[in-house]
Amino acid sequence: MIRSTKLSLKFANRGKRDLLNNFIGKYQLAVQEYIDLIWDMEKVPSLLPKTLTDKCSVLLTARAKQAAAKQAAAIVKGTKSKQSKRLFMINKLIKENKLDEAKRLQDFYNKVKISKPNVSSLNLLLDSRFVKFNEETESSFDSWITLGSCGFGKIDLPVKKTKHFNRLNAKGKLLGSVYLSSDYITLCFEVEKPINNNTKTVGIDIGCNKVISCSNGFQTVPNKHGYDLNKIIDLLKKKKPGSKQYRKVLRHKKNFINETINQLDLSDVKVLQLEKIINLKRGRKHLGKLNSWTYRDIFSKLEGKCEELNVSINRVNPAYTSKRCFLCGYVHKDNRRGEEFKCVGCGYTAHADLNAAMNISLTLPELNFGEVSTDTPFYWLVGEQESIVPANKKYILKKSSRLFVTI
Repeated sequence: MIRSTKLSLKFANRGKRDLLNNFIGKYQLAVQEYIDLIWDMEKVPSLLPKTLTDKCSVLLTARAKQAAAKQAAAIVKGTKSKQSKRLFMINKLIKENKLDEAKRLQDFYNKVKISKPNVSSLNLLLDSRFVKFNEETESSFDSWITLGSCGFGKIDLPVKKTKHFNRLNAKGKLLGSVYLSSDYITLCFEVEKPINNNTKTVGIDIGCNKVISCSNGFQTVPNKHGYDLNKIIDLLKKKKPGSKQYRKVLRHKKNFINETINQLDLSDVKVLQLEKIINLKRGRKHLGKLNSWTYRDIFSKLEGKCEELNVSINRVNPAYTSKRCFLCGYVHKDNRRGEEFKCVGCGYTAHADLNAAMNISLTLPELNFGEVSTDTPFYWLVGEQESIVPANKKYILKKSSRLFVTI
C-alpha cells in the first residue's frame, strides 16, 4: 500500500522560495495549456506525443514539459471519467430492460455540465528525475530536497523530518514521485500490509455530536481545550467562507477528526462495519450544521487507518439502526430521545449512538428507509432468533420475500 506524508518548506530562504514559486507558476501555466489543447479530444492518451508537447509556449525544460503534459492528460481523463461511467451504466440498464432507472440516470447525465479544469492551485506531480532526497546530520536541518531539471539550476530546499515521516520511513520504502506546492512537499512510501489474524467485528456510528461511537465502547470526547465537533462547527458558521479565520477553523475541524480516530484501537479487529451513507445532503435546503458536517472526511480517515492495519471494511445500511434495541431487537420510534436510548419493550438503556453502533456491528437482515413504519413496533431479529420481549404484535422479517407478517 502507498502512504504519504507532508514536509514543510518554510525553512527555505526568500531567494529559494522565489525560484520555487517561479517554477511552480510556469509549470501550472504549461499544464493549463496542455489541458486546452487536449480538452476536445475524444480519446486522451496517457502520454502525449511530441507533436503536442512541443506546442507549449511556456519556457520550461523538455523534461518539465513532459511531466506537465502527463499530469494534464490525467486531469482531463479523470474529469471526464464520471460521465463515461454514467453512460456505461445507462446502456447497461437499457440492456437489462430497466428503463425507468435508465431514464432517471439519463436525465441526470444531461443536466451535468463538465467544465474545463482550472489548475491555478495545482500541486505538481514530479518523479525522481526532478527530486532528490538527501539526509543531512551536520546542520540544523536533518534533510534536504534538491529540485532539478526545472530551468533554474538546482534548488536546495531544507526540511525537517516529522514523526509521521520517521514512522513511515522505518517500515516502508521511499518512492521517487512527490507532490510539490509552494509550502509543502508530499513524499510517498510503499508499506507492506501487516498480517491480520483477528476475528473480532466492530461497528461504528458517526455523527455531529460524536464524531464516532464504536460498538466496543469507544466514543469521541472533547479535546483538552473543551472543543468537540459541535462547537467547532458552530465556530465555523460564524466565519466568512474563504477568509483566513475560516480556513483556520477548517484545519481545527480536520485535526480534531484525525486526533479522535487516531485514539481508536483496532489492534484486535478483523472487520469494521460502517454506515453506508450516500448523497446525504442532496435535494435538501437549510440544513444548518449538516452543511458543515463532512462525513467523507471521517470515512476517509477511518479507511486509511484500516488500510494500515489490514482491517476489512464492510458497508451496512443504517436504516432503523438508531431505533432498534440491541438487546432484544424491538424497533419503535419512541425508543430514541436525543442522545438517550431506552427500549420501550424491555427497558434496556444506553447512549443512543453506542446502541446504533452495536446494531451496525451485527449481520442483520437488510431493511431500507421507508420499507416499514416504526409507528407500529416490530422485532428486527438476527436469523431465526426468537423474541425475548412479550408484545401484542410480533413482526418477523422473511428473508426470501422481505415482507413482515403478523403472528
